[in-house]
Amino acid sequence: MGQAFNPSKPTSWISYVDANNLYGWAMSQFLPIGNYQWEASREYLLKNSAMQKKYLEKILKTKANASRRYFLNIKSHFPLKTHDYLRDLPPA
Repeated sequence: MGQAFNPSKPTSWISYVDANNLYGWAMSQFLPIGNYQWEASREYLLKNSAMQKKYLEKILKTKANASRRYFLNIKSHFPLKTHDYLRDLPPA
């Protein structure tokens, strides 16, 4: 910027983000090949908050190379007023 540079003004930056390979890493990860089973029924977990906490802790402590991994079946609702805000990057 030469003489137009003013060191007393806040600094700003332009970042380059490569958004072409959004799912490359995810697509190269292992997928389950069999022996699928439910850990606990939805109804049971909804009635038992202690078990909800236990399962959440168990899932969050799972290491990336563990022999047992989890798929989560999540039902969610987002208020209509948030739909436009979340359109480009939906949370689920």
